[in-house]
Amino acid sequence: MSGIQYFRKLCMKDDSDLTLVTGDEHENEIHDEKPKPTFTLSEPPEWKMEDTCCKCGKLFIKIIQPRHHCRKCGNSFCSNCITKKQALPQYGYFDQVLICDDCFILSKHMPVLKMPYRLTSSQYKAVNELQKYEKKGDYVTLIRRLRELISEDIHILSHSWVKKWVGKRWRNFFIVEACKEKNAVKLASKRDKLGFLKLDVHDERPHAQRISEYFFKGFGKEDWVYADVPDTGFVELEGEENIIQPKLKRHYKKLPPPQIPAEFTKTDLVFCPGLFNGLLPVRAFEEVFPKMQEEFKGLVIYRVDSHPLRGCEENMVDFERLLTNGEGRDASGEMVNHIKFKENMIAIGYSKGMPDLMTYMAHNPEKTQKIKAIFSYAGAIGGSYLADSIDNVVDSMVDEDKADQYFDKLINTMCPIVDLDKLAEKFGSNYTRLDGMESSPSSAINSLTTEYRAKFIRDNKEYFESEAWNNIPIFTITGSVTPKDVPYFQESSTRTLEKYDVNNDMQLITEQAQFPCDMNIHLAYVNAHHWDLAFQPFPKKFLSTKLKHPFPKLASANAMWLLCAELGLAI
Repeated sequence: MSGIQYFRKLCMKDDSDLTLVTGDEHENEIHDEKPKPTFTLSEPPEWKMEDTCCKCGKLFIKIIQPRHHCRKCGNSFCSNCITKKQALPQYGYFDQVLICDDCFILSKHMPVLKMPYRLTSSQYKAVNELQKYEKKGDYVTLIRRLRELISEDIHILSHSWVKKWVGKRWRNFFIVEACKEKNAVKLASKRDKLGFLKLDVHDERPHAQRISEYFFKGFGKEDWVYADVPDTGFVELEGEENIIQPKLKRHYKKLPPPQIPAEFTKTDLVFCPGLFNGLLPVRAFEEVFPKMQEEFKGLVIYRVDSHPLRGCEENMVDFERLLTNGEGRDASGEMVNHIKFKENMIAIGYSKGMPDLMTYMAHNPEKTQKIKAIFSYAGAIGGSYLADSIDNVVDSMVDEDKADQYFDKLINTMCPIVDLDKLAEKFGSNYTRLDGMESSPSSAINSLTTEYRAKFIRDNKEYFESEAWNNIPIFTITGSVTPKDVPYFQESSTRTLEKYDVNNDMQLITEQAQFPCDMNIHLAYVNAHHWDLAFQPFPKKFLSTKLKHPFPKLASANAMWLLCAELGLAI
């Protein structure tokens, strides 16, 4: 079968009205008596044979560091810098092929947004000064000056170099904070394997290096050289009296401790939880937030009491209850009333909590002016390809009159081994607010589909192009795991997402967690799956060792707050 016949078989029925033309329009035409529209295959770009990666600059070496090409632009990349895959039918690539970050387009086409600002020449000069401070190692002056520039115009954060610095600083905070957690250091330490046995061996690397190399993927693995952490760390592990400092090509000056106020009197932290909020044995950041309040004087954390199974539009009433009526949950998850917010707030949107927050802000811009920064913490901004699949499945099985039965079926679709009825009896899982639902719970899944999320941004394009939205930096943290890192009942989901991007957290690909604007700042890929990022260990009865959730969530949350405080966004 020729290539043209194969393409015709894929794209057209035998009685198709289309005419296919590839290359020579006289030799390769498929004719019909009626006049028909034409579909033409474009010539794919020529592959550029550079000696180095066009993104990170690594030298290509055969076998050791091979050259890869983006099928859309033809540029050369190393294996770390080209991870996404996408079909390109216009070039004849009907299967998933490698494509670079700049060429990758989300399914259902997110709109191209116009930014309501432009950096001035004086701002570019100011950034050049910051770069000189970094080169000299004058980090304290750099931090102070950047804070001044942010107070003058928040959009300085859209500069590419400033984004790199901000990401580097968050990772620095994370490394230092994680080195304080014994379990994190122990997990990051090397262990020899003998069959199914793991033998504890002496890891000669400094603690900061272990944390950096284990918990970061891609950029950030070498950031430990800037962390002001003793070689032996802050916690003691057995058999680690002699840590060997690696030989470095040059001296790296350590970054200073956080330059933050002693007390926070004007800023609160608001957490927007994800799907199934309150239905699982543990809540997101259940043990973390109370510890944060103890550590940072004056900090108060509130949770939106989001409904676990409603769509984003329906959940706006829950945001209204908290932000307008002062009714929500405290750091530990207990219901509280008569909440009085301070002048400013920082928001964290986890999973579906991020589109919930965006929906409320788009419809109530005047009520969300206090928000000074948002963290998309594995937030489903662009939806999820898994939600696309689940939405198709549950549409055929939902009994809208019985929310509890629907929920069991939905859980069986997403997590087939979990019996929530038994978990409720054994572990106190809580069917909060499932009674009296105004709409079918299928709306929760539907509002996470890629088509729905893209349409939402298109429908609210005016708001997302306004200063009200673009005056708020969006700091993004995403997970990146392999199928062997996730619970066995999520392995197939992870493999499905790998067709689009190997950097996925078993629920989302990286691109779906980021908003398509210049004020989006990607801080890190972390070695954690979607649940590991936010939840404490699930009970052992869940029958998977991958639900122990060892990722240092306290270090991650502390780093978020420290970053905002140092940038002058939390005061």
